[in-house]
Amino acid sequence: MSEHTETAVETMEPEGVDTVMVLIMGAVFSIVLFVIIVLLIAWFRASEQSAIETKTYSTRNDALVNLVSDQKAELELYGVVDAKAGVFSIPIDVAIDLIASENSFKAQMDAVKNGAGDAPAATAVTVVPKDESRS
Repeated sequence: MSEHTETAVETMEPEGVDTVMVLIMGAVFSIVLFVIIVLLIAWFRASEQSAIETKTYSTRNDALVNLVSDQKAELELYGVVDAKAGVFSIPIDVAIDLIASENSFKAQMDAVKNGAGDAPAATAVTVVPKDESRS
């Protein structure tokens, strides 16, 4: 039996460890681990930003919606601002058209005064609302 033990010991002698290969494998695994960590951090930040955007943009602010609708109504309706002072509101589109036609009329009149054109075919009319307190 002692011979059998000696042969087993002889065959189990350690061979030389290839330290270069161990270092290369350690470096490769370290780089792979680093890349995986960086990718996980990037994925986490992207999903976090996506979650923040979803929560921010999907939440409806009722006060803001009401404010915007009130402002649009003020821009699109006729109304009385101050009846005593004769201040009234008109829709913004109508106001823009009136200002544009008034400026166009003034430009035509200036051209006629300077002798650079013909008299305008139509004249601008300014509508002044009737003051109810005088009637």
